[in-house]
Amino acid sequence: MGKVPIPETVKGWAVAALITVLAFAGYYLYYFQSVNDFYYGRLYRAEPLPRMADIQIRLNAPRYFAIFGTRWVYFTLQNRGETTKEVWVSLSLEGKEDSAIHDWNLPFLFGTSALIQRSLHIELPPNGSVSGRLPIFGRGDLIATLQVAGVNEKFPSKKTFLILQNPGRSLAHSFVEQILLPPWSNGFLLFAVFVICTLVENRNSSRIIHPWLSFWKMFYASAVLLLFLGGSLLVLVSLPWWSDLGKGKYYTIASMILFIFVFLSLTLDIIGVENPLKPLWQRIKPYAGHLLQFLRARVGRVSSLFHPLLRFLTHLPELKQSLASPIPWLLLLLLLLLRNTPPLLFPLTGITRLGLVLYVLNLFLEIYWREHGSSNNNLHPT
Repeated sequence: MGKVPIPETVKGWAVAALITVLAFAGYYLYYFQSVNDFYYGRLYRAEPLPRMADIQIRLNAPRYFAIFGTRWVYFTLQNRGETTKEVWVSLSLEGKEDSAIHDWNLPFLFGTSALIQRSLHIELPPNGSVSGRLPIFGRGDLIATLQVAGVNEKFPSKKTFLILQNPGRSLAHSFVEQILLPPWSNGFLLFAVFVICTLVENRNSSRIIHPWLSFWKMFYASAVLLLFLGGSLLVLVSLPWWSDLGKGKYYTIASMILFIFVFLSLTLDIIGVENPLKPLWQRIKPYAGHLLQFLRARVGRVSSLFHPLLRFLTHLPELKQSLASPIPWLLLLLLLLLRNTPPLLFPLTGITRLGLVLYVLNLFLEIYWREHGSSNNNLHPT
C-alpha cells in the first residue's frame, strides 16, 4: 500500500495484532512502572509545603531545564476548611545576572500564548482542590521559590528549591514525557509495531515456506526488533546520568554496550544485512565441530538423555544465525544481575530474558524444521 507502514497480507495483520496485544500488556505490566518511577524520582521532586491555615499544599518541581525549552512547576491546593479561601500562588526565580528575566528564547517560551504568568489568584471552595502550573525559563542554574499567600493570612507558605540547567537531562525529560509515558506512548507503540511488522513482512514476502513457519518467523523477527527498540530507548535516556553512578558507571556502560551488541546482531540477521560477526564464527566453526565430535563420543555413551542435547549442539554450526549459541545472552544476564542497575534499566533484565527465550526457541524450531523439512517440499527454514 505505497509508503504507508501497514501490513498488506492477512498473515501480516495477524502478527501485528498479536504483537500489539502483547506489547501493550508488557508495557503497562512491566515497562511502564520503571519509566514512571524514573520520571517522578529523577526528573521531578515532589514536596509538601508548610500548611497554611486550612489549606494543604503540594509541589512538583522539575530538577533540570534548558534554555531552548520551558519547564513547569505543578502545584495542588486543597481546602480542608468549611469556608471559601482566596489565595495568591506566585513563583519567583533568581539566577546569575538576572538570568531569570533576560536571555530566554522567545519562540520556545511563548509559542501560541499571548501572556506568560507566574502568579495566579485562586478561590478554593470548602473541601475543594485546585491544581495548576507555572512556567520556568531562563539561563543558568535557578533558585525558585513557590509562595502561597492567603488574602486574610499574615504568614504565607513558601518553598525554595534549585533547578539546574542541563541540556542533556532536559532533553531526556522531554523524551520521556513525549515518547515513553502515556498518552503519547500509546500512539508511538502502535506506530512502532506496524512499522516493524511491515518491514518484516516485506522481507519475507518472496519466500515460499509453510504458513505456520512463516507466521512464527514474522512473529519472532517483529518481537526481537520491538524488544531491541524498547531497550535501546531506555539506554538512550539513561546516558545523561551515567556519571552519577560512581564506581558502577563502567559496569553499567558495559551492560548497555553488550545489550546493544546482542540485539543489534540479531536485528542485522533479521533484516538481512551481512553481520560482521560471521567471519569470526567461520573461524571458530572448525574448532566447534571437533569439540562437538568429542562430546558426542564421550557424553553420548553415558546416557541417552544427552542425545537431544547433542543433536541440538551438532546443528548449531549449520544454522544461519551469526550468534550460534546463547553465550552472549547469558553473559549479558550475568552482567545485569551481578550488581544493582540504575532504576530506569531494570526492564533490561526482563527484556533480555524474554529475548533469550525467543532466541533459543527459534533455534530449536529451526533444528526441527531442518530435520523434518525434507519430507515436505514446502518447508524451507529461513
